[in-house]
Formats: sequence, C-alpha cells, structure tokens
Amino acid sequence: MTVQEIWNDALVNIESVMGELNFKTWILPLEPYTIDGDNFVLITQSDFSRNYLANYKLLLKNALSDAAAKDLSPLFKLKNEVREYEDKGKPEVFKSNFYADSQLLDKYVFSNFITGSSNQFARAAAEAVVDNPGTTYNPLFLYGESGIGKTHLMHAIGNAIADEHPDKKILYVQSETFTNEMISAIKTAKSKEFREKYRNLDVLLIDDIQFITGKEGTQEEFFYTFEKLYSSNKQIVITSDVPPEKMTRLEERLKTRFQQGLMADMQTPDYETRVAILEQNSLKSEYNISKDVIEFIAKNISSNVRNLQGALNKTVAHARVFGEDITIELAKKALKDMIDETSINDITIPSIIDAVAKYYNITTRDIISPTRKSNIAFPRQIAMYICRIKTSFSLPVIGKYFADRDHTTVLYACDKVAEKIRTDKDIERDVNELINKLTY
Repeated sequence: MTVQEIWNDALVNIESVMGELNFKTWILPLEPYTIDGDNFVLITQSDFSRNYLANYKLLLKNALSDAAAKDLSPLFKLKNEVREYEDKGKPEVFKSNFYADSQLLDKYVFSNFITGSSNQFARAAAEAVVDNPGTTYNPLFLYGESGIGKTHLMHAIGNAIADEHPDKKILYVQSETFTNEMISAIKTAKSKEFREKYRNLDVLLIDDIQFITGKEGTQEEFFYTFEKLYSSNKQIVITSDVPPEKMTRLEERLKTRFQQGLMADMQTPDYETRVAILEQNSLKSEYNISKDVIEFIAKNISSNVRNLQGALNKTVAHARVFGEDITIELAKKALKDMIDETSINDITIPSIIDAVAKYYNITTRDIISPTRKSNIAFPRQIAMYICRIKTSFSLPVIGKYFADRDHTTVLYACDKVAEKIRTDKDIERDVNELINKLTY
C-alpha cells in the first residue's frame, strides 16, 4: 500500500468527522510525503498551518492508523525541511503489492477486532488457522447474521497470513463475484484461466457463500475448486449468514465438505463488547464522547456491529450539524428512529428486581437484603447487571435500590456476572431469558 493510498483512505475518515470548511482549509492542502518509522510525514505550507494542525493531531493519528492498520502519527514538515529524506529515497511501498491482487482490506486486522463472548471462539479458530494454514481447521466456516464481524475476521486472517507468509497466494472474493467471473469466463471462452486463478491459490477466502444456493453451475464449479484446494492442503475460509444444514438448496456434497472442518458461530455482541466497540470507534471522532452516552447507545442498539457504528456516526453527525454537545438527550433525539422509546422508559429497576426474584423463586425482599447466601447473592448480582445494561441509571443510583449499596459493589457484581456469561452457557441463557421477559 503506497503512501498516497494510505492518505486517500485516511481522508475518507477525516472528512466524515470534520466540518467541510475546516477539512478544505487545513487538511486537503496537505501533501503526503513518506513514512519514517511510526511517523507519516505530511508537507504543509507554513509554520502557522503546522501550529494550527496540532489541534487535529489525534484525529489524523487515528485515521492514518486505521488506514494503514498500524500505529502512525502525523509529522508536519515544510517543503524545505524534507531534504533529509531525499537521500534515503521515499519508502513508497508500505506493504507488498500483492495486496492489490488479493482484494484484502488491510484496515481489517486482529488488533482492531473487538473480542467478546459472542465471537471469542471464532477469533480463536481464526488465529489457529493463521498459525497453521491448510492443516488446522480446514475449511473454517464462520456463520452468523449480517453485520457482526465475519468479513472483518476473514480479512484479518488473510492479512495475518500475508504478513507471515508473503509468498502465499491469497484471494478474498464474494460468492457473487465468483459466479459472475465464472459466467464471464464461459462467455469469453476463458474457463481455463478462471480455473487456474482459483485452483492455484494457497488461501481462498469466500464471503457470503449462501448466495450460491440454487445455482447449479456455480455449485459444481465451486465443488471442484474446493476439492483441488483441499486435497493440496490449501486453506479455505468461508462465511455465511446461516450454517450449511440450513441452506436448503445447497448440494449435499458441498454441505458435507463445509462441515468437515470447523464451524464457528458468531452471535450478536453482548453489552460489554458493544461498549468496547463504541469506545474504539469514538476515538475516531473529534468529539469527546462520554461513557454515559456510549453506554446508552450500547444498551439500546443491540442488533449488530454495523448498526452500533451507524448509531454512533448518526449521533456525532447530529451534534456537528446542530452545534450541540453530545449528551444522552442528544443521542435520544438523533436515534429516535432506531430506538423504541418505550423500551427505554418501561424497564425500571423495581421491575428488574421483581423479574429476577420470580425467575429464581426468591422474594424481592431477599434480593435487597444483606444476606450473602449464594442462592440469593448471585441472583442479586444478576439483577444489578441487568439494571446496568438495560436502564440509563448510574451505578450509585442502582446501588440505592439494593439497600443503599455503594457503586463499587454494583460494579463488582456487574463484572462478576459478565465474566460468568463469558464462561458459563447456562448463566448466559438465564440472563438472556430474563432480558427477553423484560423487553417483550
């Protein structure tokens, strides 16, 4: 990836969070020059502009690091100051040119993939594939609904293998592209070239395989491609919205091949993961977004990662357009078409305490009592956890409903339940059932 390509990618992110006037005045005139260690050298026109650009240093750092998939800090130089780099020669190429052919997006890497209980197994499997491509978990089949990070994880696998094995031929492709290329090859009498392209790979990453269902010609071609790669110990990674057994119009021989490796289910992110995702994305904003606002969005947008990011972007855009600070009230206004207002207001702390008490066959008096008996204490902690993730109340306020316990006790309870959810499927099921009872 060249210096100019990194800069072009970064500009897209910078423009999305800056006002148009400031973007055109201060950012567009900058000239990308070179990469020197962890510094991305930019040529600016004057000392005045260099001093003013210090206000945007964090924004540029985040955008450049995201574009390059590694930490880069902007370093502003005047034209007469860049001669020190002339003798070195410009290190224009940042990564191998092979990335242009692989279709990999190098902004998707393991380091910026937020891991939680919903995707922990899938990530571990992906990293195992990187360690031993073609031998461990082949094929790796990642499935789950749209927008939960399957494509990110797939690109991360490809990028990591490319870093460790730069000689390997890697290709990321969507299943519809595979179909379209196959049809084009047939029409232009280039089927041989098409097959050589796919069957001589070391790593094939094929996204959204569910779109080949019902397409007999595509399924047959992909079957023989799969067989050739698999028999040669070449790595295959597949993503889908559903597991193979739910693809009703997929040939049985493909179903069995997809199931013979490792299938990893990726689910919608839990509350802690949603908060972590929003915190990571908030760093790209010029606004200081408070923990309260992040938690509000995480509590009320629980469908998938894409919607979470969209909600945050919409909140920031609303603040920018109307010149307001980002508060919970502003987030409510900005996201009114994404959030059911009744779901915010109807779930109360007393209703949570009552639901948890009934679920565990204890009384509400038990839950708020000082007893530390395990059959009471853990349901109490679950109630505190649900209060935190499904209401907008602060930790001290939640504590007051539980016999005036302090906020550190509530925080400890929430952390303990979150850890249990990550390691105990029964606890995860219980909490999800309680939340469903309260929500619907």
